[in-house]
Amino acid sequence: MKHSRNKLAIMLIIIGIVVAFSGCITRRVPDTTKDNTKNRSGSYSPQLGTPATESDNIAQAVQRVPGIKNAIAVTNGDIAYIGVNLDTNRGIDNTSKIESIKEEVADAARNADPDIDKVYVSADADFVENITRISNDVRNGKPVESFRDELNEIVNRVTPEKH
Repeated sequence: MKHSRNKLAIMLIIIGIVVAFSGCITRRVPDTTKDNTKNRSGSYSPQLGTPATESDNIAQAVQRVPGIKNAIAVTNGDIAYIGVNLDTNRGIDNTSKIESIKEEVADAARNADPDIDKVYVSADADFVENITRISNDVRNGKPVESFRDELNEIVNRVTPEKH
């Protein structure tokens, strides 16, 4: 009888310690009270509508445009930077067809995210490579604002069409 009381006392002490320590752990819950549609900063979060998910939604919409093989997008505020690879099997061989496709890309981006005002579209390999790198960095937690100057420089250097 005395032995079972000791076991019970030890078990209650252990349970008490576990309960005490578990109460000290801070639970990190995302702040969903912020309006993420206007201040688009932060890292990837499918639930919160951060730049990575908004950019992914835009890229998916753009990839449905006839003539687009694949696309990558980065959003910064009301601006979308979209790098595209054209589907060369579709006979896209003149400037007017390419311009038409870029207009469709811009429309698809705005339809995917109505807060987008400016859309920069380019099929330039350097532009696509840089947007891909920035997209990956944002997805890995770097704030998109840290790339603002670089994005402006990319646009000025490559001068993709603004639609």
